[in-house]
Amino acid sequence: MSVDKSKVRAIINHHIILTMGAGAIPIPLADIAAVTAIQLEMLKSICEEYGADYSKKIGRSIIMSIAGNTLVRFGASFAKGIPGIGTLLGGGAQVILSGASTFAIAQAFVWHLDKSSNLEDFDVEEGKKIYKAEMEKGKEVAKSLKEEKEEETATEQTDAAEKLTENDEKTENKADIYEQLEKLGRLKETGVLTEEEFLREKEKLLDR
Repeated sequence: MSVDKSKVRAIINHHIILTMGAGAIPIPLADIAAVTAIQLEMLKSICEEYGADYSKKIGRSIIMSIAGNTLVRFGASFAKGIPGIGTLLGGGAQVILSGASTFAIAQAFVWHLDKSSNLEDFDVEEGKKIYKAEMEKGKEVAKSLKEEKEEETATEQTDAAEKLTENDEKTENKADIYEQLEKLGRLKETGVLTEEEFLREKEKLLDR
C-alpha cells in the first residue's frame, strides 16, 4: 500500500501540538494520562494511513514499553507538585518533553509500519533505541511547532482586534449618518431645505 508520508507528518505534528497542550495541565500525573490518550489517538490515525489494524491495547503496550517508564517523563510531572516554582518549571519542561516524546514514539511506530503492518511483532528493543535517538530532535520539533502556534494565535488575536475596531468604526459611521439624515428630515419639514436640496444632501450621506 502506498502511504502519503506528508499526511503522516501532518498527523504527527498535529498530535505533538495537542500533547504539548496536555503537558501544560497543572495536575501531577493527570498530564501524563492526557498525553498518553492523545498519543494513542495518533497511533490509531497513523495505522489508518498505513492500512494497518489498530489495537489500543497493543498501542498502549508499545508506548509504555519504549517511553512510559522514563524518569525524565515522570520527573517533570511530579515537579508540578512543588508549590509555586514547581508548577512553573514542571509545566514548562513537561510541555516540550510531551511533544518530544510524541515525536519519538511516532518515529519508532512509523519505522515499524514501514516494514510490517502487524503491531504484534513490534521490536520493543529497537523501538527503545529509536525513541532515545529521536528525543533530542523531537525537542527541537516541539519548540518549533510551539513557536509557530504562538505566532499563529497572536496573529489571529491581532486580526480579531482589528476587525472588532473596524466594525466599531463602521457602527459609529452608520450612527452618524442616521443622525444626519434625521437632521435633514427636520430641516426639510421646517422649510429650511427644499425637496431638491434634501434629496441632494441625502444622496451624499448615503454614498458614505
